Amino acid sequence: MLGPLGVAAAAGAVEVFPSVGAQEPNGLRQLPLPPDGCQFVALHAGGQHPYKAWNPASFAALAGRLRDELGLAPVLVGGASERRAANAVMRIAARSEIPLVSAVGPAPLGDTAALIRKARLFVGTDSGLAHLAGAIGIPTVVLFGPSDHAKWGWTGPRHAVARKDLPCSPCFIFGYHRPCGTVACMKAIGVNDVLAACRAVLQGEPAQVSEG
Repeated sequence: MLGPLGVAAAAGAVEVFPSVGAQEPNGLRQLPLPPDGCQFVALHAGGQHPYKAWNPASFAALAGRLRDELGLAPVLVGGASERRAANAVMRIAARSEIPLVSAVGPAPLGDTAALIRKARLFVGTDSGLAHLAGAIGIPTVVLFGPSDHAKWGWTGPRHAVARKDLPCSPCFIFGYHRPCGTVACMKAIGVNDVLAACRAVLQGEPAQVSEG
């Protein structure tokens, strides 16, 4: 970011230390979490921009496969403003008898950050929580569509991007995006694409971009 101003980048990796204290927040103990010792995946189905959203049915299907194939209990995370998106995923999961826990809404951001830190994996769309998860350092898989994965995606063996290489994507540049009635870039991302990316980061493989 400072390069165009003539400021050279410092050598070595940049370390980020989010303000998540060592003490477990009291509110975290009140959340409906999996039993102690059970590894879980934090799923973020919300976000500020609806055109970055992924199909709730796909999130529900992913939750079931992460549980059945990777042994990770799915837990929805997010703020109070994201309850609608989370509830849509919960309803579909219930119809398919997919056990899914929601920690969306009641916890302040600090508690949500502490919860994400406990997760084995974070999966979500391009959002503030996705960047928080990357800064905390847990394995992350982030779904990109309108926004530029090369600019905003985390890199490294613990992070992966799931996206489709469409001619019109990315279109969200510097706060502006072209009018789009289909959001084909997000609809084209399949559950198998995201699951493959999850397997890769959990195995510590080199960062990959799923564009198939």
